[in-house]
Amino acid sequence: MSRILPFLLFFSVLSGCSINKPIQTLDPALISDDSFGEYELYADLVKTGDKWYFTNINDSRGEILLNNLTLHTLSHTEHKRCHRGIFGLTSGNCEEIDSNWLAYKPMERNLILFPISWALAPIGIPISWANGDFTDIDVFFFPVQVIPTFDNKALKQAIDQAAQLQDNNSIIDDIGNLYYEIKENSKNASYDYPKSNGEELTNLVDEFKKNQKAAVRNYLKEKLSLVLTDNSGLLNKEAPNPNYLAKPIITIQELEQNFLYPEIKPLAQTKDLITSLLPADSLGELQSRLQRAKTELMNREISNNSIYNQNIALIKQTNALNVDNFLQFKKASLTNKFTIDWKISPSSKFLLKDMDYQIELPPKLVLSQSELDFEPYLNLIINSINYKPALPNNHVEEDSYLRASLHKDHIEFTNKSDSSIELDSLKLSLNGFLTETELNKPLKKGETYKHFLTNANLKTYSPLFSGLTKEQADKTKVLTTLIIDYRHDTGSHTLNGQTEESPLTTLLQN
Repeated sequence: MSRILPFLLFFSVLSGCSINKPIQTLDPALISDDSFGEYELYADLVKTGDKWYFTNINDSRGEILLNNLTLHTLSHTEHKRCHRGIFGLTSGNCEEIDSNWLAYKPMERNLILFPISWALAPIGIPISWANGDFTDIDVFFFPVQVIPTFDNKALKQAIDQAAQLQDNNSIIDDIGNLYYEIKENSKNASYDYPKSNGEELTNLVDEFKKNQKAAVRNYLKEKLSLVLTDNSGLLNKEAPNPNYLAKPIITIQELEQNFLYPEIKPLAQTKDLITSLLPADSLGELQSRLQRAKTELMNREISNNSIYNQNIALIKQTNALNVDNFLQFKKASLTNKFTIDWKISPSSKFLLKDMDYQIELPPKLVLSQSELDFEPYLNLIINSINYKPALPNNHVEEDSYLRASLHKDHIEFTNKSDSSIELDSLKLSLNGFLTETELNKPLKKGETYKHFLTNANLKTYSPLFSGLTKEQADKTKVLTTLIIDYRHDTGSHTLNGQTEESPLTTLLQN
């Protein structure tokens, strides 16, 4: 136990070297804060000869915060308490400090620990060597425990000298006040102008014209009527809406309305005054710049106020002229002339697709909106009508084995025999318009087959059903002849139908 005690005392003495708590010994009055916001000014402290000066004055970073003359950097140090060797003359295990205001100072506890630490320190040499650590050997010879300490007095004196403090009155106060005043006033003042009415009145004119056209168009749509002349005598459906057959073309005579847009004179900008202030090499230089900037700022404000008042007067003047111009336009528009013309609507081709027709449009008119007191009409003349070809309904031809009946758009074949038959071909004639079709269709006993006419077949008969009037349809007789070739167990057969005469009007009605 007696051998262990000296080592315990030794390590307890050296334990002071391992404390990691940073040391803060800066005078609280010299610690900077962030209360100045965007108005902060920074500078570096530089010594020339035996005097301290502020230099590199800017608004972003520096050693000193000029607004309250405090230390902006190194207000806290990461240096730790440590031991210097040989009565404090060598560095020992202390890191080098690069600061004008911070230095290692012996701690008061050394007076108590000297007898113990000096006696036990050499014992640490073999322990250090055993651990392979050959650095800082001097710390084992008469060590002195030191702590990083700010020289508040020297720092305060240097700041006061650089700031030229005399009788508590400083150039710093003047600089701070000027900087604040200029930066506040250099924020370009808000000059609110009344709105120019040129664009608004132009939009009102366009809307007015649009509404005028819409009013005329709605009037014509409501009043347009149809005079129908059916020369065909066959029209059996309701006449189409005349607004689907023709559309009005409305043109408004252009009236002059030249609205004015004031040419606003630009105001002198002031934000550039701040950018010309910093950085500055000295307080005197910055103060001189601030004073010149203040004078320039006042001159620009006077000039801007004058320009602003001129702009206000110009806007009011042009707005008044524009309102008068707009009132003149509205007055003139009451007697303004419209040109109303008409065109045939593309939808008419679809609505009248099966007809030969003529459309007579209303006459072209030129009149004012107040003269809208007429009823336009559209003449639709139906000359003839085209029908889809059709067969006589229920026309029947038959022999002992086969029955054939016509049904408007198809023919029904029925096997009447006790055995199967083979349909070979079909010939169908309407007033000499003949179609021939290969059937090749087998039919079992009693089976019925429907054969529909193709579009190509029907097209062959179109001349009979096109360009018809009632008088033509009444006079025209359709002669239908049906010839069918087929095979039966008894041999080849031809069903020659009798020619049937049908009034064309009956085919149109089917």
